[in-house]
Amino acid sequence: MKMIFSLVVAMSAASAQAGDLTLELHGIQAGKGQLMIGVFDSAESFLKKSMRKLVVPATSADMTVSLQNLPEGVYAVSLYQDLNSNRKFDTHLFGIPAEPYGVSNNAEGFMGPPKFDAAKITVPAQGLTTSIKLHD
Repeated sequence: MKMIFSLVVAMSAASAQAGDLTLELHGIQAGKGQLMIGVFDSAESFLKKSMRKLVVPATSADMTVSLQNLPEGVYAVSLYQDLNSNRKFDTHLFGIPAEPYGVSNNAEGFMGPPKFDAAKITVPAQGLTTSIKLHD
């Protein structure tokens, strides 16, 4: 019994490990608005409801941002540069983006936004650094 309890405690401690997800962001319009970053943990929530959000001023063309203590797992990251600071992702006619945006794996969609499977990244317990280029 003691051995089983020890095993359960060890397994739960291992599953609770968290690391940092570091994003190297490129193609930012320096000094304009803010970056709205969302982290998604499923295809169902992708681009709808993020499990973690971060808002940072767009200070330079290339920036590094860290999301700390993210539990190890599979995620997708989406971000946009909110040029007019209205906290909305503005689009033109037919939903064409009016503001710079990017997705993990630099995934691109065909006739619409990219899919979770194309954007997903695996964040291990020791953390991960990934690069995202914003598109105009």
